[in-house]
Amino acid sequence: MKKEMKYIVILATILALVGCTRNPVPTGGSEITVEASVGAMTKVHTVGMGTGFDAGDRIAVYAWTGDAANVPATRVVDGVKNTLGGDGKWTPASPMLWKNLTDPHFFLGIYPAPDVVSDFTADPYTLDTSPEAYATSDLLIATNFGTRGTGITAGGASVPLEFSHAMAKFGINLKFRGGFTSTPVVDGVTVTAKKTATVNYLTGEVTATGTSYEVPLTVLDTPASGYALSYGGLQVPQAVSRITVTIGADTYIYDSPSGINLQSGKLTTLGLIIGNDSIELGTVTVSDWAVAQDLPGGNVKEVEIPVWEGNVDLGIWAVNWEIPSDSFTKVGLSIGMSIRFYVTPTADFWQMQLHDGHWSALVIDESLDGTNKINTNKMDISAGYIQIKVTADLQNKLTSLTDWGFCGIINGENLILNKITVVKRFYDEQTVYVGPTMLTWGDDGRFGIAASYFEQLNPGAKLIFYLEQTGNWGQVQINDGYWANADMVFPEIGGSYITTDNLGGKDVTRIELTLTETVLSHILGARGSYFGLNTDYCGNGGACMIVQGSDMIINKVTVRNI
Repeated sequence: MKKEMKYIVILATILALVGCTRNPVPTGGSEITVEASVGAMTKVHTVGMGTGFDAGDRIAVYAWTGDAANVPATRVVDGVKNTLGGDGKWTPASPMLWKNLTDPHFFLGIYPAPDVVSDFTADPYTLDTSPEAYATSDLLIATNFGTRGTGITAGGASVPLEFSHAMAKFGINLKFRGGFTSTPVVDGVTVTAKKTATVNYLTGEVTATGTSYEVPLTVLDTPASGYALSYGGLQVPQAVSRITVTIGADTYIYDSPSGINLQSGKLTTLGLIIGNDSIELGTVTVSDWAVAQDLPGGNVKEVEIPVWEGNVDLGIWAVNWEIPSDSFTKVGLSIGMSIRFYVTPTADFWQMQLHDGHWSALVIDESLDGTNKINTNKMDISAGYIQIKVTADLQNKLTSLTDWGFCGIINGENLILNKITVVKRFYDEQTVYVGPTMLTWGDDGRFGIAASYFEQLNPGAKLIFYLEQTGNWGQVQINDGYWANADMVFPEIGGSYITTDNLGGKDVTRIELTLTETVLSHILGARGSYFGLNTDYCGNGGACMIVQGSDMIINKVTVRNI
């Protein structure tokens, strides 16, 4: 952040005084000069967040007598616009004159210069977030009410006007890992936020008003160090919680559990790490504005993938709407995901029912009565959508029964269908064993894993080993609770043995295995009592997995649900 001050010197026959309460009040003399600065911060003048005023910038200067808290209808200086020329000099549109040399005066400066201020304590303001309006949306305010608010009388010294940022600045840094072998094309980064506010020019307080929108952030020319892409933009000061990153058909959503407080004059920057199966929130960084407060860490909990968007009025059982045949196959619908049907009710009582692609009823768990029907009495849709969990039956039928030209049929009454999405959730890893343990084929080097950790997992959940390899060829044998492994076939390794060969090299220290429906149901039905070295993670319900082997060190084992 550059610390240099940018000064405006406005010379006229008699000039208005503007300044900051932290600067000395001028005394004596008859000629007045005006100095204005952007404090210890910087004015935004490019999308790249540079520093300094630009030629053509205009500030508006106001001055009045009476008292600081009440701006009269008739003012001594009434929003006179001063324009910065290419020579670095500011030129007022008209002379700015003292009322007299004895009355205390109170001063206000606003950038960019407004055409009119309707209310100095609650002036409506709309933030224009488009890249071409980026500079002109950087609202700066400066006041000089003299020492303890008693005003300023005419003197011979210049009176500085120190501008402060009224808006907040918000940035997102992105890095990619896992399934992203290179930086993907990011279609957009948005924050759900309000774009309108009221501004109290006398106190600098900004109050967000109105409806929240998906406010786009602008990609920056140079990413932050250690990140692939950086986005930034001005925001109305407020608490926000949702950030959305769109990559092709995938929508990655970060919901902050406690909210992110965007403050006037402060830059808050979040680092998001996006992978094929996890998204993590990194630490908060600070750029060229005042330091923002730290934010709590957290994980993105879901990815919402658009399937269809339109406008279908179901009437009163008047429409049998056919869901396009590839809607769920193209997004890889799987067990444990959710489907959201975004709807608009047209009456207090509504209902919707779902059929598969062969017109058979699809049983919906959320129906509460084992049917294919959801209605007002069974689900609250104040969030704007009907959400159902994808069971094995739903997954199978919605992706396989497509030969009639559609994969499902929706009908009902008093609903307008607006959009369908699929939601994939990401869960934190849960530790089920901690080493380090040098594996052997005896009790001194093997351990059991409690069945209780697996009981709430959905098919497709991950079993993750953190390990080290010795100088020799090594192996990890994974058995069920009965010491058998014939039915323990993990697709990533083609069986139940992790070896130096299928790890792909001795430098590999982590491997994820998929708990298929077959493996998961098998181990939960084959529980034994052996825990071996596992004393802190035994849990209840016996051991459903026993791990042993040779020339491998297990540092930790975790599971992650889907």
